Amino acid sequence: LRLTWDDIRLKDRRLTVHHTKPGKVRYLPLTNYAIEWLMRCPRAVNCNHVFLWPRTLKPVRDPRKPFLKATADLDMQWAGFHTFRHFRITRWLQQGMDLRTVQGLAGHSSIVTTQRYLHYSDDHAMKMVQRIAEIDEQELAV
Repeated sequence: LRLTWDDIRLKDRRLTVHHTKPGKVRYLPLTNYAIEWLMRCPRAVNCNHVFLWPRTLKPVRDPRKPFLKATADLDMQWAGFHTFRHFRITRWLQQGMDLRTVQGLAGHSSIVTTQRYLHYSDDHAMKMVQRIAEIDEQELAV
């Protein structure tokens, strides 16, 4: 919520997170989707914050009330603030991103914390083995 427009470098496709739990600055790559979303955010004169209330254009300080209302309206009471973070980290790992990269992106000081997001799935294991077998076949064919 403390993100400012100065923290976003569209040219470099990078976002700087200054206010992290361990107090260490973290740099995150921006995807095309993230950049498109950021470009749609309202901006206010004399306010450098990224997250603003649409009606007042004042910085968001506590989004819990509207978040809880939205989850209730969408019948998604199971979703909490960290649900989407958990989803993204889990998907990175499922798609084959290495643990160290995910650890850095998530800002985990310990690899053990990142490993908690690993969930074994027979279907996923089968897809990964098949994907690697196809890569091996292509490399051996050359």
